[in-house]
Amino acid sequence: MNNFYCLLEEDGLIKVSGIDAIKFLQGQITTNIEEVNENQSQLSACCTNQGRVISIFRMFKFKEDFILKLPLALLEPLLTHLKKFAIFSKVKLENYSEKFKIIGLRSEKPLELFSTPRLEVDAVFTSSLLVVRVPDGLYRYELFIPPEALATVLVELNSHYSQITINFWQLTEIKQGIPRIFPQTLAVFTPHDLNLPQLNAVSFTKGCYQGQEIIARMHYRGKLKQHLYAAMVNERTFFIPGEKIFFNNQIVGYIVQSCLETYHQTALLVSMKEEVISLHEFMIANQQIKLNFLELKS
Repeated sequence: MNNFYCLLEEDGLIKVSGIDAIKFLQGQITTNIEEVNENQSQLSACCTNQGRVISIFRMFKFKEDFILKLPLALLEPLLTHLKKFAIFSKVKLENYSEKFKIIGLRSEKPLELFSTPRLEVDAVFTSSLLVVRVPDGLYRYELFIPPEALATVLVELNSHYSQITINFWQLTEIKQGIPRIFPQTLAVFTPHDLNLPQLNAVSFTKGCYQGQEIIARMHYRGKLKQHLYAAMVNERTFFIPGEKIFFNNQIVGYIVQSCLETYHQTALLVSMKEEVISLHEFMIANQQIKLNFLELKS
């Protein structure tokens, strides 16, 4: 099944507006905001002063404003964090989740629905919706639809695509190596722990932002021992984000995300020490678990 869509009801939106929006975001996020425009979205993150990731989000420009798409569970924590710094800028931050319904879509070829051009660019805005391409090597898109237009869009989608569950969509992201932060892992991982530089979600040339000094030091000194890996477990189980992974009673990594692959398998993203990847048997939640590591497809 290569043509499918999913309602992304676990995600929300933050709108950043105002004459200082660009300057403000440039000092808060890990990427260069000046590279975002009407035809170019961006995967980015916001970190603590200690270089720990608060949230990962996809960001795009909507008219003169910027929209951040992130897990709903992290929307208020991120808003609270950003508002601490917004008092020094002419910028407005607001929960924009009620303005759009979000749909994830995968197609076998560039999207040509909804009167869009053959979509090879990253983002396009039509009269009825905003379409953002997820640049991960697949024809994956995120559609942002005003609630009053959702029923019409679904009619057209259902004539070309199969509807899937959120689990299947998140499974696609796991296999692409695109991590997700949860409340349990807020401010736990560094960008390097999650391979964010490899996903072009960190800029090392843009200048200062929250946590930049620590993140840059780790990068240029090359002391990076923990990375993101995809793995499969041949049993149906659920792992809590942030759960510790042990080998010989030593912590060697953490669960980043998990979801069911089949009735008998579970897919994982784990952040683990590089030297233990050649091993397979680990202790997770007091269970002996065999991890079958996969090659990330991104």
